[in-house]
Amino acid sequence: MLNVETVYAESLFEIATENGSTDEICAETETIAKILAKETQYITLLSSPSLSKSEKCDSVDKIFSGRVSDVSLNFLKVLAAKNRMKYYGKIAAEFRKFYNKAHNLIDVTVTSATALTAEQREKLKGKLIKKYKATVNLIEIINPAVIGGLVIETGGKRIDGTVKAKLDTLQQNILTINA
Repeated sequence: MLNVETVYAESLFEIATENGSTDEICAETETIAKILAKETQYITLLSSPSLSKSEKCDSVDKIFSGRVSDVSLNFLKVLAAKNRMKYYGKIAAEFRKFYNKAHNLIDVTVTSATALTAEQREKLKGKLIKKYKATVNLIEIINPAVIGGLVIETGGKRIDGTVKAKLDTLQQNILTINA
């Protein structure tokens, strides 16, 4: 059974595809999701039963009109009218999955202790492109706690090649031997 996020994301993707605006809508959904994640009070307001559907749509119109495409604006109005704005972040994530599949893209999150150099980034992307036979969208996260090495995550799979992970494994092995 499909969830709310998938149903709305698929509908938005179909409309964007018909309009030839998938690139634009993908960028807008990600931007809007970031904005709404920070504006939780606005989501609460749009979920309030004290506001009519037209008041909710008017509010969306005042804030987003002229700043996003008509497709995104109308989509936001539908979500507001149906009290579904709280799902926007998940809808945007689902939309991205549809977009990636249609464009043979794969999102890969790479966590390292320091920023990758341009050479390291290109070498890693080359290996990932070979492995997944898809265009790679590299999302980099810097976390000094990993000490060294990389954590690579994509499609629910995680490869942990960090110094921290190796030290943790070594510690567990030592504790097991001494137990």
